[in-house]
Amino acid sequence: MDKKKHTHAAKDEMPKGASTQEEPVETVEAEELPTVEEPSEKEGEATLDVKVLAEQAELAKQEAEEWKDKYLRLSAEFDNYRKRTLREKQELVATASEATLTKLLPVVDDFERALQNSTSADPESMRMGLELIYKLLTRFLQESGVSEIEAMHQELNTDFHDAVTQFKVDDEALRGKVVDVLRKGYLLNGRVLRHAQVVIGE
Repeated sequence: MDKKKHTHAAKDEMPKGASTQEEPVETVEAEELPTVEEPSEKEGEATLDVKVLAEQAELAKQEAEEWKDKYLRLSAEFDNYRKRTLREKQELVATASEATLTKLLPVVDDFERALQNSTSADPESMRMGLELIYKLLTRFLQESGVSEIEAMHQELNTDFHDAVTQFKVDDEALRGKVVDVLRKGYLLNGRVLRHAQVVIGE
């Protein structure tokens, strides 16, 4: 078959309207797959920090519970101690009052005997009886921790003396000092039980 006929036959086989030029083939690019990003170093540190903070918070919570329990126990113990101390103090005061009154009873007995003998015509025996009672009472006060405040011819000390009035004196050495005691003052174990009422020289 010659070339002309072969070419003509090939043209006859092509469909009508078909172009003899080759059309460009469209290339379809492959769809890009989503890439899985590896966690960054900062994100890993943040996750670690959250875990550490959570552990620290749990430890702090446990410690707070322990301190709360200790506080409640200590508060209860202190309350019991306060009640016990108050009760013991009340008992001590009651016991001390009982002991004081017991020591004072002999003085009352002596007063009764002196009153019974007051009809006696002997004033000297009456005076001696009163002196005896006074000595007993003074000794009782000393044994109880009571002592007299020294005031006569002492410098005015408002911690111990209560100046009632002033009196003019000729002696310069007595100015500003106690020249008379209107009522004695007393100390109880070193503390003022009653201030001395005094007159000050001016």
